[in-house]
Amino acid sequence: MVHPDDLILISVDDHVAEPADMFDAHVPGRWKHLAPRVVTDDNGVQQWWYGDVKGRNLGLDAVAGKPPETFIVDASRYDEMRPGCDDVHERVRDMNAGGQLAGLNFPNFTGFSGRVLNQGPDPDVNEVMIKAYNDWHVDEWCGAYPGRFIQCGILPLFDVERAAAEVRRLAARGFHAATFSENPEALRMPSIHSGYWDPLFAACCDTGTVLCCHLGSSSRSSPGRSTACPTTSSPRSRTRTRCGTTGSTRSHTDRRTGAPRPRCAPIRPTSTWSRGSAAAPTNATSRRGAG
Repeated sequence: MVHPDDLILISVDDHVAEPADMFDAHVPGRWKHLAPRVVTDDNGVQQWWYGDVKGRNLGLDAVAGKPPETFIVDASRYDEMRPGCDDVHERVRDMNAGGQLAGLNFPNFTGFSGRVLNQGPDPDVNEVMIKAYNDWHVDEWCGAYPGRFIQCGILPLFDVERAAAEVRRLAARGFHAATFSENPEALRMPSIHSGYWDPLFAACCDTGTVLCCHLGSSSRSSPGRSTACPTTSSPRSRTRTRCGTTGSTRSHTDRRTGAPRPRCAPIRPTSTWSRGSAAAPTNATSRRGAG
């Protein structure tokens, strides 16, 4: 029997190894033949494909429950992972065993910011699949255990207006977070400093949606100056930014009241530690009610 007071951790950097049937109930009939699929090759390796676009490794860093010396080896099949990686019921059992109250789950096969589903040749089909992913995430993954997951959507980043519209659609479904690249230029998208993303940032501010930037979503570092948020995490201090705008300082007008919104600004670090401290905070957990 799990006692609620024992669940004291909230993780903001969990991942889900998406189950192979995730799109079955969420892609309209006319598009089903175009949905992402898991293919097993002649060597028994399972791999996600979206048309001709290869997904990220199916078992990327799925090392839960394994000895540390095997952490560098990614699982190549579902049966090589702990069941809680792709089964929501087993995930919650593992959360209960670890004292974890809730978690935010980044996508895996799509890339951390949904890159794969943004790279298909037909923008309309891409949008269908992104919406299907988000509907699965809220209906089947998060919806199976209300209150145990922080819903985090994928956005159609190939079109900023569609991305803003999806933020509003997701907000109506209860989302307060969406994933975004820490370095969109590396994905051949405009810089966060260019002004291009302002409609998306405005939609986030209007709906109270946080953009979650997972380092590595662009698969490489930025050449020259960094386009990442100036208050991103480091081993010695962690900070967050208001409005989820990752460093944009442009102000917007609140469309609900007509009043100007304040510029987005960094929040002071909630915790700072040195390598010599007795208890360093982990990257993925924080105490409930902290900061």
